[in-house]
Amino acid sequence: MVLRVPILSLAVAVAAAIVLPALSVAQDRCASSAQQRTCSMQCCGRTSCAPACQADCVRACIEVCRAPQKQTSYQGQLTEMKQRCGYVGGAK
Repeated sequence: MVLRVPILSLAVAVAAAIVLPALSVAQDRCASSAQQRTCSMQCCGRTSCAPACQADCVRACIEVCRAPQKQTSYQGQLTEMKQRCGYVGGAK
């Protein structure tokens, strides 16, 4: 039993050392200006959007980058958000 605690602690520390940097990289990528532009293009067809669109659609897009499990919900709202944002770029 004495050996189990240090081994378990070591396993948790190793897992954290692997997972935390990966999460940090994903957070940095999602917060980058390149991701902002990508989301703006997806939401309003331009590299920057109006403040209201930024607050709704672009923020939701960035949240999907950070939490991919929200993709389905975002996709379900994207058409409506594009209309509100004045999407220019065809029938995408």
